[in-house]
Amino acid sequence: MQKYLNKLSRKHKRFVILLADIVLLPLALWSAIALRFGELMPEIADLHWVLISAPLVSIPVFIQLGLYRAVIRYMEDKVALTVLLGVSLSTALLVAVHELLNIHDIPHSSYFIYWGIALIYIMGSRMLARAFFRHFENPTIKHKTVAIYGAGETGVKLAAALQAGQHFKVLAFIDDDSDLQGSEISGVRVFSPSSLGKLFEENGIESVLVGNPFGNTQKA
Repeated sequence: MQKYLNKLSRKHKRFVILLADIVLLPLALWSAIALRFGELMPEIADLHWVLISAPLVSIPVFIQLGLYRAVIRYMEDKVALTVLLGVSLSTALLVAVHELLNIHDIPHSSYFIYWGIALIYIMGSRMLARAFFRHFENPTIKHKTVAIYGAGETGVKLAAALQAGQHFKVLAFIDDDSDLQGSEISGVRVFSPSSLGKLFEENGIESVLVGNPFGNTQKA
């Protein structure tokens, strides 16, 4: 199982996520309608076609927004915003399609419930996939532990690029800004420069990478 998962390409992993969306979106719509009517099997004409319409409408929206281009192993805040935008647009489009098809058996409040459930399902599936694939990472790969000097936009992008690969693990940000110190950015804690020696000693950090506005890095 572990060897099989390690051999999966990014393309295949993204395809798995797409298949999950195809299953989860109808489930989200059915859950919303069932909650609204208080019945496990609500009496709605052509319910099966109504449920199938959810992925038919949503998947093209997700593709256009680049939701399946995101690297599963590392998901930054922008992916969450893309999911929010994708689910919101696809929900609005779903309402419009149902209106055009004269499907009036579904109360409008069901779509608000669907929006919330779909958001949880779609974002949750990506978080679970990330945790799952990280758990089954190749144990023979040795990660180089690093800190990044600078918790600004350049530093965050550098951290995302490093953690998308398999050879680096970002353990800390170092920043002079006292407002950032003690906070977490993308799950990585921000420390003051005075903490650098302690980080090397206690956390086993091997290198400090410095990002600059020109996109290059320096090794400290």
